[in-house]
Amino acid sequence: DAQNGRDAFNKTFFPNAPFDVSGPFYAGRVTPVVHYTMGGVKVDNTGRVLRPDGSQIVGLYAAGEIIGGVHGKNRLGGNALTECAVFGRLVGEDIVVDSSTPTTTTTTTMTASAPVQQPTKSEFKDVSAIELAKHASADDCWVALYGQVYDFTDFLEDHPAGAEAILKYGGTDGTAIFEAVHSRNMLDDF
Repeated sequence: DAQNGRDAFNKTFFPNAPFDVSGPFYAGRVTPVVHYTMGGVKVDNTGRVLRPDGSQIVGLYAAGEIIGGVHGKNRLGGNALTECAVFGRLVGEDIVVDSSTPTTTTTTTMTASAPVQQPTKSEFKDVSAIELAKHASADDCWVALYGQVYDFTDFLEDHPAGAEAILKYGGTDGTAIFEAVHSRNMLDDF
């Protein structure tokens, strides 16, 4: 029909005609997926989640695609990452983190001869810096953080940045790098 200038659907413009039907042809399965959600969780201007009556749910925040109403009925393409970053930052600025609360009950300063505490489920054990230095391998990895010694051996492969990120500081005090990347309360699980 392209040669006649009009097809059965009254199309008159055929930019790809004539079409070569000799192939090769490639096919793929197309299935519906969620590309972007337009939210639904109502928040205030700092990302605090609100109940249907407008009252805040204390301590619950939301940012990104889960929040509703930011773009109205539709959104501009390419805004998802920007939206997450902008609203994530706003939420982060509003959350108060109490870093002054110690995560352990005993702290010491680590020097070559000063003991450091090794937390266990039931008791503390003195560990010297010399002893700490002996535990710097993938089979036995201890790291001093905030004057406490933690055995991260079983956690190495689970660390999101990989085992090397911890092994680099195995047998030493890793407080400075830990503090630059993590919050102190993350140690509560160890």
